[in-house]
Amino acid sequence: MPEKRDPLDLGDKAAGSPRSPARAPAALSDIPAFVKVRERPLKTHVHGRGGTVFVCPSGWGLPGEMGLNLLRPFADLARFFTFDPSGTGQSTGLRAKEDLGSRGIASDASGMLLRLKMRPAAVFGHSHGGCAALRVAINRPELVRRLVVVATTPGDGTIEAWNWRTVLGDAAPTAPIATREELLRITRNIMVNSLADRAMAGEAFGGAEDKKWNVAVERFNALPKDGRMLDLKDKLRHIQAPALIIAGAKDPIVAVAAAEAMRENIAGSELAVFERSGHFPMLEEPEKFRIVLEEFLERD
Repeated sequence: MPEKRDPLDLGDKAAGSPRSPARAPAALSDIPAFVKVRERPLKTHVHGRGGTVFVCPSGWGLPGEMGLNLLRPFADLARFFTFDPSGTGQSTGLRAKEDLGSRGIASDASGMLLRLKMRPAAVFGHSHGGCAALRVAINRPELVRRLVVVATTPGDGTIEAWNWRTVLGDAAPTAPIATREELLRITRNIMVNSLADRAMAGEAFGGAEDKKWNVAVERFNALPKDGRMLDLKDKLRHIQAPALIIAGAKDPIVAVAAAEAMRENIAGSELAVFERSGHFPMLEEPEKFRIVLEEFLERD
């Protein structure tokens, strides 16, 4: 059995496991700790070595650093680079409604890459962050060499694109949340309940409530509207980069049909379905995830 670890852990104990090498040192020389985008300093995080993969954070109100930790076991494959969205982590506070949702994340992601004059080896997005990655590839194709989206959807502009309320069941909030504690508790429950086998979670997502990071409840409260308005399907044809789409066959938040729609509308894209995974294929089938990601990144 592989050693259990806490993917939310931000400390040095997130070292290698039997299926991955020791933690790779971050290469920070060309990426400053803060990058000013739209006159707002955004905190950056880098981990790993190799070609740079830019990770679009989600707009759920949590720091981008949290999402980066899900990719730590693969740090020998690439240098993963992300940022804390405004209002979270060490970044500046929220200033406008335009910051919210996948559109705001995509705008900041594009601005950061332009500011750094960077065209990474790939742009990566998981879940809501995948929507931001799609937007970057659609609107700023010159910034995207390769595109990787995991457990995400283009939406259709008619219904809520994310099935997270059903995943929560009776625990789903019926009114906007107001506190940091509520946000951390709800997001932890979403993560655990979106695994194909909840028993696999153990304490994998535990301890989130104890982290000292800043969060943005405004971002979480904006999700329903963002999900209802999400409608990228007809714009996917503008994506020029080779695209890898990864989906979990047992994902209760995003159906495989969403991945199939992306495959049909992004020219030359390919779809990898992880039959034993829910919403987190990188955690649930890490060996397959490693193989698929490495093969895609190493192509000419």
